[in-house]
Amino acid sequence: MSGTGGGDNDLNSRGKMKSDGDDDNNRNPKKEEGILDSVVSWFKTEEGQQDIKTYAVSFAVALLLRIAIIEPRYIPSLSMYPTFDVGDQLAVEKVTKMFRPLYRNEVIVFNPPERFREIMTDNYGMENRKSKEALIKRIVAVQVWLG
Repeated sequence: MSGTGGGDNDLNSRGKMKSDGDDDNNRNPKKEEGILDSVVSWFKTEEGQQDIKTYAVSFAVALLLRIAIIEPRYIPSLSMYPTFDVGDQLAVEKVTKMFRPLYRNEVIVFNPPERFREIMTDNYGMENRKSKEALIKRIVAVQVWLG
């Protein structure tokens, strides 16, 4: 036991006697890091580099899926009611139509033909965004080849 009667509590973290002005919080003042500095130092760690690789691969896969296989769309009008309501969201698959014919009652998404854009421009003035939007329609008839 110490001669002052304070016991082990009078020792600081380095094992020396504390003085009245000595505070454990102020013993080694550290340079304040900003958020940007801490993010940059985290990127330099092995964990940060692994996370960056994971995010990059995930982003590349998502982008590939979005471009080549699935495209999100929403229903902007009542033209597909009652099957779809305004604001419904669809995940449109792009691959099947390349390998098999389209059938009656299927819902398809396609870009409007040039003539449609011309009609929209003629009837509504300057070329607007609506004339370039993809159309979502149901197939009501298909051509049947006899012979």
